[in-house]
Amino acid sequence: MPLQVEQADEQDIAAWLMLAQEVSDLFGADMAGDPVFQAWAQRSIERGAVYCVRIDGAVAGVMQYRKHTINWLAVTKRFRRRGVARALVAHALAAGAPTVRVTTFGEGHPHPDAALARAFYQGLGFLPIQEPIEPVADGTPRVELVWYNSYSNLDDCTAE
Repeated sequence: MPLQVEQADEQDIAAWLMLAQEVSDLFGADMAGDPVFQAWAQRSIERGAVYCVRIDGAVAGVMQYRKHTINWLAVTKRFRRRGVARALVAHALAAGAPTVRVTTFGEGHPHPDAALARAFYQGLGFLPIQEPIEPVADGTPRVELVWYNSYSNLDDCTAE
């Protein structure tokens, strides 16, 4: 049965924060305990910009997607390698935007999963851009990737 991507709601915030805690070593920050992250998560849910995949009733993965940008995506360890991240990204790509952007872990990131995340996006057709990006708080390298919708007229790109 294909995975269903659903818009997250208020009841999913606790699961999102638990997922954020689980992946905090990869992101280099305690997002779950950060009041700024918590407020951003709440606002994102209220704006309808958060999507999730549930497996057997449990939130397996979460993506915050707004203004043609994947701002946050993670899958719980117990549900990895089941197509959850692919389903979430496919949902963003199917929205019809001429481009979709994501910032992910750059070359030389010390976490072993960082290269896998970058390879995942690149395997879906995301390409690195040459513009420099702002450094992150933990000092680890990041790269911005962009996916071009070949069926859109790139001249008609407008922000949401």
